[in-house]
Amino acid sequence: MFQRAYFVCEDNPLDLVRARTWLKQHPGCSIDLELIVTELLTNGMIHGFGLQVIQIHHIKNGLKFTIISNNPPFDIAPQCTSLKESGNGLVIVETLLDSFSLRIDPRGNSVLTGIYRHTEKFNK
Repeated sequence: MFQRAYFVCEDNPLDLVRARTWLKQHPGCSIDLELIVTELLTNGMIHGFGLQVIQIHHIKNGLKFTIISNNPPFDIAPQCTSLKESGNGLVIVETLLDSFSLRIDPRGNSVLTGIYRHTEKFNK
């Protein structure tokens, strides 16, 4: 199992492809993890601008995600009010993660943190 991963993504869909490819190549990175990363980076590309940095750290019995972006602050309260295909990314992410929080750092960057513990691979 990897100890940490670090990706820098711009508004280039190939950055998302590289992050997903990396996750697929590492034991313990499930489809859920791939979906979490995909949703968070896609949201940043669609609703934000500029660089996004995703850090994934192995912690006891799970993974900690930190996504730092220079996107404006956003509401992480569930917005799922219809069956439409778009607009449910953060609801999906929040459902898959054990904890989910957002803060604004001193430079005005959005910093989203999540903990994922849904895999038996981390218990070894």
